[in-house]
Amino acid sequence: MQTTSKHNYSKHSVLFWCLGDKSDHHEYFNHAILLTIALLNLISGVFNYFYQHAEMYVVLSKFIISTLMVFAWYISRWHEKYRSGSLALVILTMSAVIPINWFGNGGSSGPTYFMILAILFYFSFAFRETKWLRAIVHAVVILYAITLIWIEHTQPHLVYHYPTEVARSVDLTIGFIFASFYFVWMLSVYAERFKAERNKAHSFSARLKDMAERDPLTGLQNRLVLEKEIRSHIQSEEPFSLALIDIDRFKAINDNFGHNYGDHVLCAFSELLKDTAKSYAGLGIRQGGEEFILFISGTIDPTFNATVELLNRLASANLEHGPISFSAGVVEWDDREDQITLLKRADDLMYAAKEQGRNRVLKE
Repeated sequence: MQTTSKHNYSKHSVLFWCLGDKSDHHEYFNHAILLTIALLNLISGVFNYFYQHAEMYVVLSKFIISTLMVFAWYISRWHEKYRSGSLALVILTMSAVIPINWFGNGGSSGPTYFMILAILFYFSFAFRETKWLRAIVHAVVILYAITLIWIEHTQPHLVYHYPTEVARSVDLTIGFIFASFYFVWMLSVYAERFKAERNKAHSFSARLKDMAERDPLTGLQNRLVLEKEIRSHIQSEEPFSLALIDIDRFKAINDNFGHNYGDHVLCAFSELLKDTAKSYAGLGIRQGGEEFILFISGTIDPTFNATVELLNRLASANLEHGPISFSAGVVEWDDREDQITLLKRADDLMYAAKEQGRNRVLKE
């Protein structure tokens, strides 16, 4: 089976060989620009040589630029000198590619406008995280284009004009096609990056939310979730019931066997609570200390049955220092009461269960 990367192309594919790992967006895209400019100058040089649509110095310069761009790509891609490749791209583009194409390919009536626009577009993404630097670069590129126009209008003899309108149309069409592919492709590359960053931020936010709503020791959800569930059910007037559970003689367990064993008991009980809650489509919640909540939507009977089942499972649990028990009070929400009153009723029942000898579940 062929091994593929997480970016939907094989690490042995032509794209990976030419551009590198797509997760390194700036490097990946810089390699693409270097090769694209090299290819465009090569095609333009061949086209102008055979059809004699430019001076010979322009043709030679295009071949030289194409070679230099390939060399810059080589040191960036295969010698991991990305900064050197980026610097070479900026210097060659601003000092040679644009002016040569401008004056050698019809000036403002040629396709060089597409190239300047593409550079402006690229810089918008390349410096998007540094607003002041992006603004400076934008201003430089715009002033650069204005300077070229000014030179063209003050020194028109410096611009090589197309011999025919057909030649100009062909050159403009080719430039437009390449520029269109460039814009669409760059947008797709950076759209994937933005999506990845958004998903990462969303995932981080979700992890923070989960940490805030989960008990770190037992993995059960905490009191914040309980309050949210009660508030939601009260607002929607959806019936629910809950069991307030307190492990019997837990202080003695800590005193006799140590807090590490006490934590082990809490975790073992939490696993049973979590499993029971899941089978009844409910929630297992750690209220604090050795106090827990079993929350189930609906009437009181399923919650009472689930709590009794949990008590029996705990009695048969294989714990190092013998079985343990709990006392619980089960109540159903009365639509005339608030959360505080509801929990107070459950708490009173739970203490009544302890007073009656512990190891039992009481319901109203």
